This record gives sequence, structure tokens and C-alpha cells, in this order.
Amino acid sequence: MNTLPPVPNTFTHVVASRTFESSNPTNPRYLLLEIGLPIQDVVTASGNDWRCPIRVTETELESVVSVCGVDSFQALHQAFRWVTAEVQKREHDTGLQLLFLGMPYDPETHLPKTATPKPDPS
Repeated sequence: MNTLPPVPNTFTHVVASRTFESSNPTNPRYLLLEIGLPIQDVVTASGNDWRCPIRVTETELESVVSVCGVDSFQALHQAFRWVTAEVQKREHDTGLQLLFLGMPYDPETHLPKTATPKPDPS
């Protein structure tokens, strides 16, 4: 059986980033999520797949994870799915909402949540 090397955790050029603030006004914390340029370098049994690195910076802690895909499109798509799951996990674990542009963040649309307009009574 062939042993494949681990997925690299080096970061590439930033192609997308977003900064969030926690909803705790007395102790605001910031979370920076950066998605790197997909790169074809993950050795697989059938050749090389693509990986997309994601850098997570919170206060002074930084980590890099990578998600993989069969091509750059899927790797980038997986990166956005990972970001969605990470935001939801952090909100669940801490009980705090993450704010984007000073408003609660909707991880499904990647936009601030907006109030639903009331129907026109006429």
C-alpha cells in the first residue's frame, strides 16, 4: 500500500478575506478568515489534486488549514463551505454572534443579516 504525504499547510496568495467582530461589546474579539489561491499540489493515488489554503487569525493565534478538490473550482468551493461551517461552529461554541459590517452575519449568504421588510398593508 502506498503512503501518501500529508496535505501541505503552506499558504498561497490571498484571493479573499473577511474580518468579523464578536457581538460582545465589553470584550470585542476579531476573527480574520483568508482564503488562498488554489494550487495543484496534493499528491493522490490518481495524480495531483488541488488544495485551497485557509488562514484563520484570531487575536494573536494563527492557523492554516487546507481543503481539497479535483480541480481549482471545487477546491475554492470547498473553502467557502469550510468558512460557512467554521462561522457556524464558532457561534455555536461561544454563544456569540459574529458581526460583519456591524451587523449579524448570515453564513449561508455571506452577507449581513437584514431585517425582513414588513408587508405593505395596502
